[in-house]
Order: sequence, then C-alpha cells, then structure tokens
Amino acid sequence: MKYWGIIRAKWKIDGTTTLEEAAESLEAFANSLREMDKDGIKLINTIEDDYGFVETDDKEIAKKWEFHEKDYDEDEFNEEETAF
Repeated sequence: MKYWGIIRAKWKIDGTTTLEEAAESLEAFANSLREMDKDGIKLINTIEDDYGFVETDDKEIAKKWEFHEKDYDEDEFNEEETAF
C-alpha cells in the first residue's frame, strides 16, 4: 500500500514581524522536509505552483505525517492526467 501527502511552502512566513522570525519559520519548514527525507518519504513529481506530492509505503511513517492511502492502481497512474 502506498500513502501520499502534500507539501506546500505558501504562508510559511505570514504573520512574522522580523526577518529573523521569517528565517526561523523557513528553517523549521526546511527541517520538516529533511525529516521527511530521513523517514524515506519520496517526492512523486516536480513541485509546481507550490504543490509537492510525496509518498511512502510505510504505514507508520504515513500515520506520523498524516498521509492518505492512495486510491488508485499505481500501474494506471499518469501524472499528466491525474489530478489530486
């Protein structure tokens, strides 16, 4: 079974009032991406328009990151035709 999630950078610095706060917010997001990478999560395709789709086949990792079960046959998946 595969599980998927979405990563987005939008609004990561909204509400910050200093450059330092903005930098800290972006660093926290970058650390989350690094943790996902260490957990074996893979980017499905190129990030476009602030949407990155990621996946794992590890149920516990999927639960940790609140991913969803894929509801299609992977052999039928065509990234140009499949909209999430």
